[in-house]
Amino acid sequence: MHPDDIARIARLGILPSMQPSHATSDMRYAEARLGPERLAGAYAWNSMLAAGVAALPMGSDFPVESANPFWGMYAAIARQDADGQPDGGWRPWEVRSAGGGAKT
Repeated sequence: MHPDDIARIARLGILPSMQPSHATSDMRYAEARLGPERLAGAYAWNSMLAAGVAALPMGSDFPVESANPFWGMYAAIARQDADGQPDGGWRPWEVRSAGGGAKT
């Protein structure tokens, strides 16, 4: 989505459906396919929550991705693949820390 739409989504009370395992599946090629400008609004979960989006419903997008809910939770929290890569998570500023702010 366009980064300007994040505040609009919050203002309108929209609940954007997310599939967190897409971030870990797409991370190797997302920037090459989307470009850096479009990537800024992709997988932007912390940015959405910080802008006031009430909740982020998340699903698996099975059968495209694994139906295992634990894989989706891991992808949403760690933003890493099954091998723990990349260190610190992909686009780590979009990880929501326990205190509610973005990790740096």
